[in-house]
Amino acid sequence: MASTYIAPKEGASDGWQKVDAALDRLHQQALSETIADRFYTAVLNELRGLQLPRAAIWKVVEGRLRLVRRVESPGNSAAGVQGEVAQEQAAAADAIDAKQPRVARPAADSAVTETAKPASCAAAPWFIANRPAGALVVWLEPDSPPAAVAGQLRLLSAIAELMASFQAQSEWHEAQTQLQVQARLAPLLVSLHSSLKLAEIAQRIASDGRAAVGCDRIAVAIRRGRGYRTLAVSGADHLHRHSQTIRQLDALCTAVAVNGDPLWWEASSSATDDETLPPQVQHRLAEHLDVSPAVALAVIPLRSIKTSESSAAEANSSDSTTDAEPLIATLVFECYSRTFDEASQAVIAGMLPHCAGALTHGLLVQRIPGQWLWLRIARQSAWHTAAFRWAAALVVLALAIAALFLLKADVQVRATGEIQSEARREIFAPWDGVATEVHVDHGQRVKAGDLLLTIHSAELEQQLQEAQGEADTARKQLAAVQSQRLQAGPGDVQSRNREATLTAEEQQLQAQLTSLADKLKMLARRREELTVRSPINGEVVTWNARERLVGRPLRRGDQLLTVADPAGPWKVELRIPSRSAGRVLASAGSNSGGQAVTWTLTSQPGNAQQGVVRSIAQRIELDEAGRSHLRLTVEPLAKTPAELGNITPGSLVSAKVACGRSTLAEAWFHDLIDTIRLWLTL
Repeated sequence: MASTYIAPKEGASDGWQKVDAALDRLHQQALSETIADRFYTAVLNELRGLQLPRAAIWKVVEGRLRLVRRVESPGNSAAGVQGEVAQEQAAAADAIDAKQPRVARPAADSAVTETAKPASCAAAPWFIANRPAGALVVWLEPDSPPAAVAGQLRLLSAIAELMASFQAQSEWHEAQTQLQVQARLAPLLVSLHSSLKLAEIAQRIASDGRAAVGCDRIAVAIRRGRGYRTLAVSGADHLHRHSQTIRQLDALCTAVAVNGDPLWWEASSSATDDETLPPQVQHRLAEHLDVSPAVALAVIPLRSIKTSESSAAEANSSDSTTDAEPLIATLVFECYSRTFDEASQAVIAGMLPHCAGALTHGLLVQRIPGQWLWLRIARQSAWHTAAFRWAAALVVLALAIAALFLLKADVQVRATGEIQSEARREIFAPWDGVATEVHVDHGQRVKAGDLLLTIHSAELEQQLQEAQGEADTARKQLAAVQSQRLQAGPGDVQSRNREATLTAEEQQLQAQLTSLADKLKMLARRREELTVRSPINGEVVTWNARERLVGRPLRRGDQLLTVADPAGPWKVELRIPSRSAGRVLASAGSNSGGQAVTWTLTSQPGNAQQGVVRSIAQRIELDEAGRSHLRLTVEPLAKTPAELGNITPGSLVSAKVACGRSTLAEAWFHDLIDTIRLWLTL
C-alpha cells in the first residue's frame, strides 16, 4: 500500500508531520543512545509506525554484510525466510555498490499465485568517512505507485543518515573508551613486563592492577598441582599462609577453576544462593564472604598462552588438537564500597591477556635450573663488566676441571695392525738355488699338493752326479773283488790270507754302497723338495710372485709365497706402542674374559667391528723402523663374510683396546699423563 506521507490531496500535512516527528525522535535517540540494540529497535518500531513493518538492518563487518536485526513476516515458512534474507542481502549489496537508495525487483523465480504477487524491497546505504557501513532494507507493497516508492526511498535515505551518525558517534565513544582503558593499563603493562621472576610479576599484578581497575583488592593465585596457592595480595608485602583470608582465597580459586568459567558476584544479586552455580562454588564463596567485606567480587581463571615453540610443535604434529590451554593462575578482584562499572570491566578484560602472558613466561623461567645465574648473564650491564666476565670464565673452567676428574669414562688404547686368516702358511726356500719357474699367480686358488714353483740347485745336481759316480765305481770294484774270491781255491796260508783280504774289501765296498745309496736318496729327496707345493687349500696372496722370484738366487729360509684361506676364520694381529703396553697388560691381568677391542679396516672406516683379545706376547719387540711394540692377537666376534664385509688378508687395521674405566682426564689424555709422570719420575 502507498505510504501516508506521500503528498495526497487530502491529509498530506498530517502524513508529513508524522514523518517529521518520527525522524526527530530518531535524531534525538541517535544523539543520546549508546547501546546499538536499543537504537536499532527504535528504528524498526518507527518504520512499523510509518506502515513499513517488514524491515531489516544489515551492517558491513570485516568487509562482508551481516544481518543485525530483522522483522519477519508472520506465518512465513523457513524456506520463505531464507529466500527473503537472500533477497534483502542482494538489495543491500546493490545499494551499497550504487552508493544511493535502490529498489530491488522480485526475482524471476519468485512464487506468484492468483491471490498474491511477489513484493519488492528497497535499500538505503549509509557510509562513514566514505567507508561502507551498512544498509537499511524495507519491503514494499506490491504495485506501489512510483510516487510512493520515491517517498519511501527519501525516508530510508534520511533514516540511513541518522544511522550513520549514530554508528560514527558509537565508534567515537568506543575509541574514547579504549583510549581511557589503555591509559589506565599503561602503568600496569610497563611494570608487568619489566621482570621475569614469578613472585615479582604476581606482586605487580596485585599492586599496579588495583590502581588500574579501581578496586580495593586483587589477589593472584598460582596453580600448584590440583589446587591453587595465593602468591600475592595487593597491599600486603608478606602473606601469612595460615591466615583465614589466604586459606579461603586458595579454596575459592580452586573451586572456581574446576569448570574454568569466571565468577562475577554482587551483593545485590544474592549470587551465593544462585542455583546456576555449582554447590562447591556456592559453599566456598559463602565462606570467603564471611571473612571479606566485599560487595562485588570477580574470580577469573587464566590460561597459559601459546609460546612460539609450542605453536611450532603443534603445527608439525600430525595429531595436534584444538583443546584449550591449561589453567595456570586465578585473579580475584574485590570492591568494598561499589560494584564493577563498565570502565572497570573493560580494564579487567584488557589486562587479562597481558597477565596470562607474563605469568606464563614467569612459570617457564622458574623451571630453568640455575635461573638466577642465567638471568644475571643475560643482563647486558652485568655481562659487560670485566669482573663478571672473569668470574663466569672461572666458573666454567672450574666445572670443566671438576668434570675431568669426577666423571668416569672407558680408557681405550690405540693400536694398528693387520687382519690375517688363521688358515695361512708362509712358503720358504727349502734349499739354496735359483727359482726357474713360478706356476701360480696372485689371487689364484690352489689345493693342498698343487705345484707352486720350481727351484734349480746346481750344487745339488753336482752332488747327485758325484754320488752316482762314486756308487758306480764302488759297484764295479765290488764285482771285481767278488770275482777274485770265486777264482781263488783252497791253498796255502798265503791264499787264505788273500781271501780274507778280499772278504774285507768286499765288506768295505758293500758298506760304501749302502752309504752312497742313502746319500742318493737324501739328495733325491732334496731335489724333490725343490719342487714346492701348497701345504693347504687356499689362495695365493703374494703379489707379483713370478716377476719377483724367477731367476733370483735363493738361500735356504727365504720367504717365497704366502697361501691363505679367504673363507677364514680370521684373526687380527695388533701392535701396541710400548708406552701403552703397561695399561694393556694390567687390564689383561684383571679381565679373565678377554679385553674388548673395537677395530675397523682402514679401507672401510665406517664398518666398525668388535673383537676379544685372545693372546698377548710375553716380550716387547722391535719393528724394522726400530720402534718397540707389544703384539697381541684379537678374535673378531663377527664370523660370516656378510658381517665382516669384503676382507683381504693383510689389510691394515686401526683398533682401540679397552683398558677398563677411569676418570675422564685419564680416558682422554692418558698419553700426555704418562709422559708427564715419566718426566716427573726421572
